[in-house]
Amino acid sequence: MTLRDVYEAVLIELNKVQAPSLLVKDFVYLYNKATQEYFNKRYNLFEVNQQLTDDLRVLTKTVKLFPVKETGDVFGQSYRCDLPFNYVHILNCICEFEDRKPTKACDDGSTVFQQGANKLDTNQWSSVINNYYMRPSVKQPYYYIINIQDPNKAGIADSVKMNDVLNGTEKRYGNSV
Repeated sequence: MTLRDVYEAVLIELNKVQAPSLLVKDFVYLYNKATQEYFNKRYNLFEVNQQLTDDLRVLTKTVKLFPVKETGDVFGQSYRCDLPFNYVHILNCICEFEDRKPTKACDDGSTVFQQGANKLDTNQWSSVINNYYMRPSVKQPYYYIINIQDPNKAGIADSVKMNDVLNGTEKRYGNSV
């Protein structure tokens, strides 16, 4: 079923109850809102059983991001990755490191290893930086998702963003609705 089919079906249902017509702009807004509410509801139960996993399977995607080292960051030594424009929820994060001083006892020829990263919440940061056993390291990486305000996009009006969506030139300005 295409988006046009959904729109036509909605118009048919509205005609049955003699409701006022629905503008395309309003339909797109309501459709996106309903879609987001549906997968947010299903995301909370993701991988509980096979049916729920199958419901969201087509929306999951694995992406390899390449970090850029931050200089003068408030978080100390950290790296920044730009999330894909269609990012909504993160299911996990795996960091890949290169061992520059491999030990010969465990040398299997590979100097690259992977380590699962833990999500860092805002209230955890103050505890993690002062705790020797919890501090970030190669063996215990963390990820923290924040919105960095791009001064070039800060003044973009919602109407311009909506026109981008309607024209098919949608840009990612942040999570919708």
